Amino acid sequence: SKATVSVLNCVLCWREKGGRRGTETATMTAVAKDPHHKVPEDNPPCPTLYVRNLSEKVRKEELRKSLWQMFNQFGEIVDIYCRPKAVACHGQAWICFKDTSSATAAARAMQGYSFYEQDISIAFARQKSDVTEKMEGTYVPGLRKSKKRKAGGDARAEKEAKRAKQARTAQAPAPPAATPHGVPNKVLFVEGCPEGRTDVEQLLSTYFKNFPGFKEVRSVPGNSKIAFVEFADDASSSQALMGLQGTNVGGSTLRITFAK
Repeated sequence: SKATVSVLNCVLCWREKGGRRGTETATMTAVAKDPHHKVPEDNPPCPTLYVRNLSEKVRKEELRKSLWQMFNQFGEIVDIYCRPKAVACHGQAWICFKDTSSATAAARAMQGYSFYEQDISIAFARQKSDVTEKMEGTYVPGLRKSKKRKAGGDARAEKEAKRAKQARTAQAPAPPAATPHGVPNKVLFVEGCPEGRTDVEQLLSTYFKNFPGFKEVRSVPGNSKIAFVEFADDASSSQALMGLQGTNVGGSTLRITFAK
């Protein structure tokens, strides 16, 4: 078939460039028997192939030339980009064909081919190359870089927000520790008020207003034996609690705790 002949021609070109005769030939023979070898379908078909697991020992220009000689058997190649060793994640290349059908045929035939003693992995690129967009007339200068900058900016903003949240958590004051009278807060719960009195608020005020931060006394309708006393802060309410705990008011002993 045409696919088998094309693959065998590719093997001959590779041998002329110094390729190994053992593993490569066996691999390519197996691929030639299956011209419909599957291509990963994570990305939709496009004219650009993403090739991984390339040897990092081969010089960039030599690698580019070898890829060109192997893949041009499947159709016209307009560009090949190989990452330099100085860039992270090198050992990768992008092969841009003139059309999608050529890229598809090349991916199916060359998937898993042992190239410089390493089995290469091929997939369709996530997006069209600049060269393809220029040929189609859809290329917008700077658009790809602006998308990368936006993505990078979003990631940085997320990290900064996370650090700020951690800093706020670290700086937040610890909640007041519980005491025998409850968790300190600015409102006191008073029990043991004189029963039957209608002036509980006025009566308790004469005692609690002597402490700093006093704000008001709130009685409970229908129950003159309890009331709430509010202060400006926890420290003031704590001081009043300690000062008036067990005080006899109108013949009754006050029992004071922090309101829940």
